[in-house]
Amino acid sequence: MKLQFIGTASAKTSLKRFHSSVLLKDKDQSILIDTGEAVTKALLSQYIYFNSIDSIIITHLHADHYSGLPALITQMHLDNRTEVLNIYADITLIENLQDFLYNSYIFLKRLSFQINFIATEVNVEFSVSENVKVVSINNSHLKKYSDFDVKKRLSFTSSSLLLNFGNNRIHYSGDIGGFSDLQLMDKFNPTLLIAETAHITFSEIKQLLPLPFPHKIILTHYSDEDIPELKKSILSLPDEFEDKILLAEDGLTLNFQV
Repeated sequence: MKLQFIGTASAKTSLKRFHSSVLLKDKDQSILIDTGEAVTKALLSQYIYFNSIDSIIITHLHADHYSGLPALITQMHLDNRTEVLNIYADITLIENLQDFLYNSYIFLKRLSFQINFIATEVNVEFSVSENVKVVSINNSHLKKYSDFDVKKRLSFTSSSLLLNFGNNRIHYSGDIGGFSDLQLMDKFNPTLLIAETAHITFSEIKQLLPLPFPHKIILTHYSDEDIPELKKSILSLPDEFEDKILLAEDGLTLNFQV
């Protein structure tokens, strides 16, 4: 099992890195988490064939996490894809995703392949492959926007994910609202935390280092301007924590036993 960082940048576009996205490779199954703007170029830059992706999980509907979906589906069609594509998202987001594709002139009946939209529910485990099970929990990332939805048309669901396979329990934070969202998966004793850093401070993340879980923390979703301070903060940690935290870069690949 491999987990590959397709993008590690924040919402602020970078010339050097792509928006946050990871690819989980399970035998003959590939699961892409989030599809921000330019995800197609991000995949090409790491020599990943579009049609090798079997499933997509969308955590929330900020542009840097889902706006590349129509372009990715278009490329799959242009490459004559025939295999079914599964798209997982919270039940409150499915209709908006379907409308987004429709408004992009992507008509499902015209595609060379079938898309299954699979609605997930908070705290209800679902399987994305034979070995990988996922639990999604709504975090507070989008709550601050709710008062602006005067037309009451939007969902404010933003999912943190627990990826389970073998003895591995990966807490993928997605975008969060604050430190308390990093504790949403505590009851599962995650072995690895992939934490975004755009909406939380390093000092807050540092509080997790002395704890038995997670065993390791990988930082992602940071701007280019954040890099010097993040590297400095990591280097200043006590020696006992130097192997427990890592700043991800595009292309970083982790290997897991299943």
